[in-house]
Amino acid sequence: MTFNTIENKKMKQYFELSSFCNKLNMNIINSHLKLFTYFLENYSPEKIVTNNILEWSECEIYSNLGMVCDNKIHINKFYMINNKKVKYLKKHTNKRVSIIWCCGIEKYIWKIENNI
Repeated sequence: MTFNTIENKKMKQYFELSSFCNKLNMNIINSHLKLFTYFLENYSPEKIVTNNILEWSECEIYSNLGMVCDNKIHINKFYMINNKKVKYLKKHTNKRVSIIWCCGIEKYIWKIENNI
């Protein structure tokens, strides 16, 4: 589980949960809950945000951590040109282009006042 500090003048302890994964072929029961609880006890955050990419992960994990779904961004697309991700495509391009479709993203938020 990886957390990044987000610069915010109003909130001193504002973090982004940027990644979570288990070691290949290893499964520790409730590992996400154990790591998240450790982080809460040792860093005392006021707010934690994360984005759940729907085709890669399960939203139940974030609900189990006390996070609430704040926003859903539905189907989206981006382009790949020469193995580089491009959000917008110029009309007159002579390069080979692949269109990648995304199932959507959910934004989850954990706030201390909602979890006391």
